[in-house]
Amino acid sequence: IYYNLGNAYLKSGKPGRALLNYRKAEAFMPRDEDLRANIQYVQGIIKDKIECQEFLPFLKSLCFWYSWLNLRELMYVFLFVNFLFWFILALRTFYPRDIFATITHVFLFLTVVSGISFGIKAYNFYLVDKGVVIATEVVVRSGSSVNDTALFKLHEGTEFFWLETNNGWVKIRLCDNKKGWVKKELVEKINIG
Repeated sequence: IYYNLGNAYLKSGKPGRALLNYRKAEAFMPRDEDLRANIQYVQGIIKDKIECQEFLPFLKSLCFWYSWLNLRELMYVFLFVNFLFWFILALRTFYPRDIFATITHVFLFLTVVSGISFGIKAYNFYLVDKGVVIATEVVVRSGSSVNDTALFKLHEGTEFFWLETNNGWVKIRLCDNKKGWVKKELVEKINIG
């Protein structure tokens, strides 16, 4: 549904709402090539190009399963690997052989890695709020009032971190660490959870 909504908004010339719905769809279908292509297309046509520094960029390719699996799939992987670890550990108590010791260590490692991956993904899904500018242009201010100093402008489709809400205003942070306040009706939250 979110993917189709994104397509409809994109065709009607609303890239902010299109990107918002594509990001929501991404939580359910992270491996979909058409979705990835549409997100890249929208990012190419939006006005604000904010360069984001990734934390340890090599981790993205090293931990490929994190972006390849959605939250539910990652949970199932963790539960399955965890079950196998305990099953092999039980076998090891009845059949104390060196091969079971090695396999137990391998599955312990896999359990820890998949558990950490699931925990980080759940944290990002439920606790890290993100948003998108849905208005053509918004003025980012130093406080939650139209009387506060205008710091800079953002345009439709710009993504940000949603920090807090206060009396119809939202405090935002861009990935380049610029912060400010915008009117709540001009932005929308991506998070589904």
